[in-house]
Amino acid sequence: MKVRLLSACFVVFLCLIQVEPVFAANLLDSLNIGFLGVDEKKSEKIIWQDGPNRYIKIVPQDSTNFGLNEHPVNLSAEDINISLSQLKIDTGRGVIPVFSEEQIIRLSAGLASGLSVANTEQDIIFVLEKPESQMMGQTNAVFFVAGRVFYQWGRLNLVLGDYDRVRNIGFESAYDPKSADTHNYRFDHGKRTSESVSPNLIDKKAFDTPGISNKFVTSGRRSDWFQVDVNKISSAFDKRKRMAFQQSKSEKLMEMQSLFGSGSGASPVTSGRTIEERLVSLNSLKNKGLISEEEYSLKRKQILDDL
Repeated sequence: MKVRLLSACFVVFLCLIQVEPVFAANLLDSLNIGFLGVDEKKSEKIIWQDGPNRYIKIVPQDSTNFGLNEHPVNLSAEDINISLSQLKIDTGRGVIPVFSEEQIIRLSAGLASGLSVANTEQDIIFVLEKPESQMMGQTNAVFFVAGRVFYQWGRLNLVLGDYDRVRNIGFESAYDPKSADTHNYRFDHGKRTSESVSPNLIDKKAFDTPGISNKFVTSGRRSDWFQVDVNKISSAFDKRKRMAFQQSKSEKLMEMQSLFGSGSGASPVTSGRTIEERLVSLNSLKNKGLISEEEYSLKRKQILDDL
């Protein structure tokens, strides 16, 4: 009798997998039955969580086939933010960022915190969501992105699983109308040993950015696995900031020379520019943040003294 009952339950469960795979997976979770040998829920450490489907957690490595991680590692949230901002996908028809600005801010802070305390046998997994405006500016679609992060080979490794997976708000409401936002999805957080089957990642590649590339394995390029040289990208960003600063200083110098002369004896009055033109240029410098309030007041007085 027990054998028949178990057989009947198994058949019902197989049918349930075909009809409602999410519900079936959640049922397995509630019974503490997993598809993997490691029960991540029992050994996870929450870094940040907002409901059942938005989180950043420390969990055991999914596989040791590629060796141990180089954890703990100290990377600043700012440097991670800069690096993730440069992470883009070449779709063949255009280049799109992997994450939204809000996702980058949240993930950068979580990774900086988690990587500093994770050990060599731990990864960081995450699920973030982003709403997208569809018609008439109305937000009627929400997308999930789930992934796995670890530091190895001197680089930040990001393996995506579910990417731009549509949140099924209609199903959530039908499943539990009173608490739709509490429905627990089962996510693919990305795996070292197999490539993501997300249709939004297949045949895509990392946009050609210095310090960012896809991981190559024996089977070829992994479109879901990104390797990010955080130190290289942040250093290049610092260099660009310095160059921009030097350029702004040069622009300021040229503008100031046009306003007040080059110091070679040429008088501003005889430089061919009217008082009004010089005041307009001075206001422009102030609005661009190229001169301070004190400099603005001093130079404005000097110009008006020429009246």
